[in-house]
Amino acid sequence: MSPNPAHELGKAREMTTLELIQSMATSMPWILAVRLATRNEDRAGKDIVIETAHGEVYVQVKGCIRSVQEWRKLYRDSIAPHCVMVRFKDAKMLDPETLSKRLVAVYQLRIREHWARVAGVDIGGRRRPGMPLD
Repeated sequence: MSPNPAHELGKAREMTTLELIQSMATSMPWILAVRLATRNEDRAGKDIVIETAHGEVYVQVKGCIRSVQEWRKLYRDSIAPHCVMVRFKDAKMLDPETLSKRLVAVYQLRIREHWARVAGVDIGGRRRPGMPLD
């Protein structure tokens, strides 16, 4: 059985992205661990998992805008808010200089969600149903 070139290219892109995030992690103390997704996580739309104290941040690696649009349609209501999309054109990552800012933005969302749960409100500032009034 011959290897699938598209699959091999996708794996190479994921490794490039993983290595870049690992190199940035030393300047981002909130990153506890970075790893490739497990097979089950990959099936659930995640390529790379970044573990933090406030929840996981996901990274999805795509090679074309159509794949990005299909992924967003599938995961819009589940993991999309906690995921950073990384695009490649051939072997070149598009916009790598903003990756750290995008990761921080998703991490900040995780922090806001954490404190909203602690306070008993949703992200929009409304009290969640069933939460007692102070």
